[in-house]
Order: sequence, then structure tokens, then C-alpha cells
Amino acid sequence: MAINRVLFGINPPRQNHFGEIIQDKVQYVEKKNGTKLELGIFTNDSYKEISAVIFSTTGMFGKAILESKVDAMIRATKYRQFTIKQFRADKRKNILGKSIKRMSSTHEIISLRYPIGDIVGGCDMHFCHSSEWRESHVDGLHIYYNPFAEVPLDKKLLNTLQITQNNYDTKTKNPIQIHHDGCLVSRQVYTNDTQSLDIQEV
Repeated sequence: MAINRVLFGINPPRQNHFGEIIQDKVQYVEKKNGTKLELGIFTNDSYKEISAVIFSTTGMFGKAILESKVDAMIRATKYRQFTIKQFRADKRKNILGKSIKRMSSTHEIISLRYPIGDIVGGCDMHFCHSSEWRESHVDGLHIYYNPFAEVPLDKKLLNTLQITQNNYDTKTKNPIQIHHDGCLVSRQVYTNDTQSLDIQEV
């Protein structure tokens, strides 16, 4: 939310009374002393010396714990997206709304699915032991391109399905955020006594 506000001046997506997913724009935040901090710095040429911002909410100590194979419990959310045809192809597996699937005694997936225009979007929330979770160095990475940059970053340079691509359309004045199916949105690691954290039926 913070990086989207700072760079593109947008709030998190919400559903309006027509059922459409929209993102409200925000121009500034006001500090306690009344000072206004400008937001949406990539929506104009005020920071044209910055080509892009590479950002991650998952590239923290938790990733190091996972790579070290430390005994822990994981809570991770992945973005999911299907075409209507893909979604309807397996009616037993793909269900609108909320569904829960148990993969093992320590791995449960809570899935949310909802229609967004001509696609079905949502997320999978994994609750599992670290031995049952895999993620790469770039999982959870976002790239925000500055359309006003004097020296633009080549979009082919860091373009894999694991990286979310964020750009801004200067004509429509709207962000273009490409979340690939399976992108890691968030992940928390719990290293307490894992025996007491076994997943219970919900």
C-alpha cells in the first residue's frame, strides 16, 4: 500500500457499488504538523532521474530462514488469476468464493476466487511447515518503472513470471500492474514451537 501510494498515488483496490474493482487516487498525506507530503512521484517528471524502483515485502529475514531450512511454520499468500475458460474447465477444483484444501497434517490452503471483468482472480493462502514450502530469491519482487525517466530501465531485463511488473500510463493516468498467476504477495515465518502450531480444522 505504501509503495503504491508513494510512486503511483493510488490506494488499495476496492469494489464499488457496481461490483467493479477500482483504485482511488490520493495526492498527498498530511503529517501531524500539517506538512503535506506529495504522493504519486512517478505520475509526473519530478523524479525523472530515477529509472525504476525495485521493491519487495518478502525479501527480508524470513527468506533467509527459508533458505537456511530452519524448522518453522509459514503463512504465505499467492495471487491467482484464470481466464473464464480456464476456470470453468475444472468445476470440481475451481470454486467461486472461499474454499479450503488440506494438503497434509501441516499444510492447508485457503483459496478465494471472484470474478473481475473477463477473468477470475483471487489468492491462495498457504499455512504450512517450512519443509513443505518452496520459493526463489525473486519471489515477491516488484519493479516499478518511471514512465518519465530520462534513462528508462529496459523492461526485458527483469521480466520473469515471479516478478510483478508495475508501470503508469501517462495518457489514461492509470497504473498498469501485471501480477502473474502464482506471484508471491506476502509471507510470514513463525519459528516458535512448531508442534503447538499444527493446523486445526476450520
